[in-house]
Amino acid sequence: MNRWQHARQIKHLLSAAVWPDSELVFGFLAISAGLNDFPSRRGNIFPAVVISQGSGSNDPSDPRIHSLNWNLWLMTRNQGDGFGEAALIGANRTGGSLGRGLLEVEEQLQVTLEEIGDETGLSMVLYASSSADSIVHEDYDTIALNSFAFSSKATTRRFYHPPTRLAATTPGGGVAALTWRLPPDRFDRLELVLRRAAGATPPATATSGTGVTLSGPLAVSVSDTPGVGAFSYSLFALYDEINTPPVTATTGAVSAAETLTVAVV
Repeated sequence: MNRWQHARQIKHLLSAAVWPDSELVFGFLAISAGLNDFPSRRGNIFPAVVISQGSGSNDPSDPRIHSLNWNLWLMTRNQGDGFGEAALIGANRTGGSLGRGLLEVEEQLQVTLEEIGDETGLSMVLYASSSADSIVHEDYDTIALNSFAFSSKATTRRFYHPPTRLAATTPGGGVAALTWRLPPDRFDRLELVLRRAAGATPPATATSGTGVTLSGPLAVSVSDTPGVGAFSYSLFALYDEINTPPVTATTGAVSAAETLTVAVV
């Protein structure tokens, strides 16, 4: 994925982070050019995360690959806490993130970043963090904050992960039982499109051949009944980049095809 896709994917993954009780970890997340005066703005929901892109460099061995650096600010707030202790270590916890301090939320942030890998379409390394700081506003409203730096690898052009490991068994009666592995959980992943053609040439596009109906947008198997003979399948992943369904195979972004030819008996 390129830098634009990386930024949106990072926000998507952090937005889904939950505590063991399934409550969301972060109350506010934003991709920004910098921290600016965020802590002084009333009405923000804490814990809050602001992410900005730092410097980057090209891979000398492959100019299509970028090494990206990211800056992340994590903030917690506790009212009536003039010394900043509760904002740092927590007080009066009532579930989810309420009452948790910076250090406890920071732990969950690092766990989330460590779990970001191939299954999510990103590979990231957390390499630095700052010492905790605090900002005290009127009425002893204390905000504790810390910053982190991490890196990731990106491509110069947009990339759309295809489904993988398309396989089939033929139990007889003109049935082809197909299975596959989903592409990573991405901010723009929408649905799969399976197309079929008679013979040894898989459909070239997500609108070619004959459509095979799936049980759901992110199904992982299907039992197709094309009849007896040789049939080829192409499985595509459809992406919605602007979050305005209904997107179709002719209007949305489409991955490369995962293909398979099978002799159905």
